[in-house]
Amino acid sequence: MNDAQNGGGKAENSVQNDAPSSAAQAGLAAAPRSETRPGVQVRRWLIVSASAVLSSVAAQNYVCYSRPPGAAATTDAATLMLDLTVEDARHKPRLQRNAARLKSVETGDRQVMWSGYDVVSRLQVIWVWDFYRILSHVALRVMLPPDDADDINPTWQQTIDALRAVEPGDVVRVSVRSSCGDILQTHTVQAPAIEWMPGQGRSSSQEDKAEDNDG
Repeated sequence: MNDAQNGGGKAENSVQNDAPSSAAQAGLAAAPRSETRPGVQVRRWLIVSASAVLSSVAAQNYVCYSRPPGAAATTDAATLMLDLTVEDARHKPRLQRNAARLKSVETGDRQVMWSGYDVVSRLQVIWVWDFYRILSHVALRVMLPPDDADDINPTWQQTIDALRAVEPGDVVRVSVRSSCGDILQTHTVQAPAIEWMPGQGRSSSQEDKAEDNDG
């Protein structure tokens, strides 16, 4: 059974209208855990999000068969290694990350959420497989430095600059090589990056689903 038979055609028709908000919600809902304390500046994030029709068969195969026999009983979170590229409309890379390691932070019949955080670039990658709507949502979030920061490393600054440069029409490509079948998703960006901080826009308990990790 192919993706179109699963309703992929309907999802493709609606992705332009529904995907940008869905992807943004996925990114905001997956906020790393943080606490607001007196005298401590609240973290600010720069977020780029995009969506596409989900390669549902390949994704379902990964969920069902990516672990060896007997592994389902383990308490360890499932992991995913992916290559990620953000390209402009001329296919020139703005940002590349190879072998990024994501952990499963939510697994259900309707949705699987993956999250990984790189401490050097301060970049969090959130990838949601929405089996119900047959959509793939990806959110890239880089922590913005405090106003008085003087310890911004070059990789961190390059990541910030890359996400600020993203424009509508750019694409976010993610690929996974797996013995269960490779996954390749190309997401078209519909809106520029937005700045966000905890408590702004969303304040649900979902903010703890994707905590900081070393990816």
